[in-house]
Amino acid sequence: MKDKSNKSKQYLFQIQRARRIAIIAHVNPDADAIGSTLALKRLIRKNLDPNENTIEIDVFFDTQVLDEKYKPLIGNQVVNEQRFKKYDLAIALDCSNEERLGVYDKIFKKASDTLNIDHHATNTCFAKNNIVSTKCSSTCELLFVLLVKFEEWKCSADICSLLYAGIITDTNNLTQNIGFNTLKTITDLTYRGLSDHINLEQIRDYFFKRNTPEQISLLTRALDSINFYCNAQVATMKIHK
Repeated sequence: MKDKSNKSKQYLFQIQRARRIAIIAHVNPDADAIGSTLALKRLIRKNLDPNENTIEIDVFFDTQVLDEKYKPLIGNQVVNEQRFKKYDLAIALDCSNEERLGVYDKIFKKASDTLNIDHHATNTCFAKNNIVSTKCSSTCELLFVLLVKFEEWKCSADICSLLYAGIITDTNNLTQNIGFNTLKTITDLTYRGLSDHINLEQIRDYFFKRNTPEQISLLTRALDSINFYCNAQVATMKIHK
């Protein structure tokens, strides 16, 4: 875990003292980006602002058209509504560089303080404080480790669902980019889900067993174009825009 400030608790101090917070994910967000932004907002609310009257939190992600499969993660949450000209703290999640913030980089640059939480090895550490862990499969996993495990923040069923969605999709249904800690996190989330009477496996089924006819058709077209090279060590597929 890289922390450019060399102050292991600085990220926590940043969050605790901010009264107006902007949480920004990368452009065209996936489940990890959406899940981590909304989960962090709810974690802050639940643990630092239980009455929801002392901290203002706005969530942003730059996208022209949000993929239909991610809309259930958002539900009735309000996103991309900038209520303040300047925020006390801007938090970038799942963004390897500042350009990935899209049009909302202006909010990030103008904020009094900035924090960058990510799991990509290519992260440029562009914030005042940077928490980057390539050992984590996803930003959702990193948030769980930082705040739920290390800081023992309370984590409700809806937060567990968001974090689980980000981990399960960024690891392609636990088939890649996983380690022992990822499996421990998934196990922990599953037990928490069971205690709250929610079935997290439904999230796995939603993302991996609900291919639309259009997705299947696209996959068919891609596989029809496949060519192998270098003794089948390299494969290419071509799809027209």
